[in-house]
Amino acid sequence: PTLHGRLRLLAMSRPGNWPDDCVSLERLDEDGLLESLTQRFARREIYTYVSHVLLSVNPYKHLHGLYGEQAMMPYAVRPRAGAGRPKPHPYAIAEAALRGLRRGEGQAIIVSGESGAGKTEAAKII
Repeated sequence: PTLHGRLRLLAMSRPGNWPDDCVSLERLDEDGLLESLTQRFARREIYTYVSHVLLSVNPYKHLHGLYGEQAMMPYAVRPRAGAGRPKPHPYAIAEAALRGLRRGEGQAIIVSGESGAGKTEAAKII
């Protein structure tokens, strides 16, 4: 099977609750992080937090509904107290930076990765 097919089989063989933020994993080591990213990727969840860092796995295809005005709306409103953190997404990072700028705080967003990892697309989204 293709890589995508193997990831789907792996996800089905290890169901579970894979958190939006890897800080809450039982073990935050390389194996735990890679397994979480694999499980989330197989569920079409290509973005994952590790504290204030957003990790992205390039799907190498268009994922319908992931971008655009409709997808941006949950990030454009200030979260209510106790509502929790928004789902991992470049829109969340951009909105947090914008709120910081409005408070007069300097902001920096670093987009890093290997060739073909999707850095240019991520920067365009932000």
